[in-house]
Amino acid sequence: MHERRCRPPNSQAAMPTQLPVRNLDLLRAVAVTCVIGDHVTQLFSNHVGPVLTVSELGRVGVLMFFVHTALVLMASLERQDQGTRWIQVFYARRAFRIYPLAIVAILGYLAFHVPSSVRSLAQPTTFQPISTLALLQNVALVQNLFGTPLPINVLWSLPLEVQMYVALPLCFLLARRRPAYVVALMVGGASAWWIGHTLQPVGVWRLTILNYVPCFLAGVLAYAVARHGKIRLALPAWCWPLILLGTLVLAGRAHPGDGNPPLNWLVCVVLGLAIPLVRDGAANWFARGTRIVCEYSYGIYLTHVAALWFAFVVCHDVPLAGRLGIFVAVAALLAFVSYHAIEQPGIAAGKHVAKWLVRDRAETVAPVPDSAL
Repeated sequence: MHERRCRPPNSQAAMPTQLPVRNLDLLRAVAVTCVIGDHVTQLFSNHVGPVLTVSELGRVGVLMFFVHTALVLMASLERQDQGTRWIQVFYARRAFRIYPLAIVAILGYLAFHVPSSVRSLAQPTTFQPISTLALLQNVALVQNLFGTPLPINVLWSLPLEVQMYVALPLCFLLARRRPAYVVALMVGGASAWWIGHTLQPVGVWRLTILNYVPCFLAGVLAYAVARHGKIRLALPAWCWPLILLGTLVLAGRAHPGDGNPPLNWLVCVVLGLAIPLVRDGAANWFARGTRIVCEYSYGIYLTHVAALWFAFVVCHDVPLAGRLGIFVAVAALLAFVSYHAIEQPGIAAGKHVAKWLVRDRAETVAPVPDSAL
């Protein structure tokens, strides 16, 4: 007799879904560049060229992050071979990936009295302390559920990502079957937002995640389409930068924002559907550069406001060119230290916890020796 075991979420015999990895690196690099471009440009102007406002540039960067994150997490779940504990493994690895750097960044901003944002050279934002309760809510990344002040302005997006993790394993199981199931989820998410927006039940303001569910699901849809190969058109790799530029133009025309979430969804769905259409870029120096930016992007995202504050507020007497140089140098240094001192060890710790979960489960369900049958 052989032990009967539950199948893992992926089958070893199945071919892995082919994703355009280098294109996705470029997507994440462009996303973090848009966010930084928003925060640097707003010190001097409210517009980025004739199409985008500064806030729309940052917004489209965050929307790109949402699509990218959901897609790569689908691929990560597919690669897992973790038996009946694959969901616990997923959450453990994400927790060690997200929380350590977020917690250290929050404490660092508060300890050094760094303001949550730097929006004006003439009237710099001042540091605002927060209560112990607000600190705990920020550290837990649940501040949107309580309307808690943010010690770092860019932290508004992280709780949404963490809360979307609750549904991602289910999204993965459905996306593995067929894209139509993901479309049904998107319709359900849009309907939930419409009901909440229309009826305004008590406490619905806490569920800001409803504004962005279809944004994340656009990345899940990209995975489902890539996995099932329903779209055979393969555009050349040089089209991908043009598509990203077109996404910025679309955002400039649609004006996405909190005031009209369906326009956020439009930008994300168009981007998500475009991802499986384009061949992956070549492995060259440009791809290696975007890979580096992608690797450090989480640290850049959380620490660049501190670099802006140091360069443009603390060093306000330095000429403008010098302040720009200081900003680039400090932002790069903070991102490098953040990744190697905090983020990378956290990722390694998450892998160790995942292995422990698998090993513990394997010992628990060890097969009965033939001699005992």
